[in-house]
Amino acid sequence: GLVRQLREKCESLGIEFLAPKPFCVMRKSGQRTIDRFVEEFGIGYPEFEIEIEDGRGKVRILRSQPCGCAWFIGVKLRGFDFSNYTMRDLWNTVSEAHHSYPCTASMERDVECGETLLHVAGYIARHAVDKALGYEGDEEIPEQLRKIVL
Repeated sequence: GLVRQLREKCESLGIEFLAPKPFCVMRKSGQRTIDRFVEEFGIGYPEFEIEIEDGRGKVRILRSQPCGCAWFIGVKLRGFDFSNYTMRDLWNTVSEAHHSYPCTASMERDVECGETLLHVAGYIARHAVDKALGYEGDEEIPEQLRKIVL
């Protein structure tokens, strides 16, 4: 497809290439310029730092999705009651924030991953929050999306 053609052309010209889909799955790739872009601009696969004090989350966004959704999720998590919650409660809060924010991923079913990219982006956001809290479970991520999200 087109991505393969672009990758081959860029490689033949010595140009770094990355085509993350959705864009918020972008991580450091071992390519100097792309890694520098991720690091300096702080965008790509979201990364949070969450400290819980007196049942409330102190949230820092270390890396945001390109659309800025991590910031909005962080705002919503600051009001979340961490004193007595289930993972389902947390995931619902993250999902509601993600769906309320103007994520730029498509709602069209993607033939390569078998899901809408908006939903993939939602799983990415939830997994990033899980990771910040030290939760290593992945049971909420559909099997066909794990290689993308994790």
